[in-house]
Amino acid sequence: MQLMKSSNTSACPTTCAGAAHQAQRRRSLARLGAGVMGLSAITSWLGGTVALAQNRADSTAANEIEWATLIPKSWDPIKVMRDLKLDEIRSDADPRAIEAMAKLRRLFDEAPIEPSLAGKSIKILGFLVPLDMTREAIGEFLLVPFFGACIHTPPPPANQIIHVIPSEPMKGMRAMEQVWVEGVLETVAKATAMGHAGYRVKNPVTTVYKRS
Repeated sequence: MQLMKSSNTSACPTTCAGAAHQAQRRRSLARLGAGVMGLSAITSWLGGTVALAQNRADSTAANEIEWATLIPKSWDPIKVMRDLKLDEIRSDADPRAIEAMAKLRRLFDEAPIEPSLAGKSIKILGFLVPLDMTREAIGEFLLVPFFGACIHTPPPPANQIIHVIPSEPMKGMRAMEQVWVEGVLETVAKATAMGHAGYRVKNPVTTVYKRS
């Protein structure tokens, strides 16, 4: 989901409603921790994400997409959580809290992708999470929709993570840099130590987002 105006476009890359949702989602994730608060915040955020995906608008750019586009309209993970009765859990050490968090983590890691996007040329704005990094350059990385994902907060669902494989290591970039990634989207999953990606882009054009 696009957060701010790009210097190389004449219009805001998302709607005001989308930007507001993104800000709310970042605030919720910033409060994440172990146990009940984590469950409550993640569940709230995920419900908002699904609702946004089901009511998304078509992109105005030829190949520019929002993060919500990556979520299948039929995916409703909240129904899996309805029998957990989170309001009855009072302690982080409650076995039910631990079980619920584990179940939700599996739900995130196994989140379905949107198959119709396979082979599509896309351009998307996100944040860079290095998988292969030296002092001089960044190799493979994950692209995520909000700052801090996979590093300061739990990874988002797999359908909100893109595994990016540059043709050669990139210099002059850093972790959590906000970047545009442009290339052909593949529906290829990748499990990493930083999160499970549901999509892949190989040999992309990656550029640092320029604030106007």
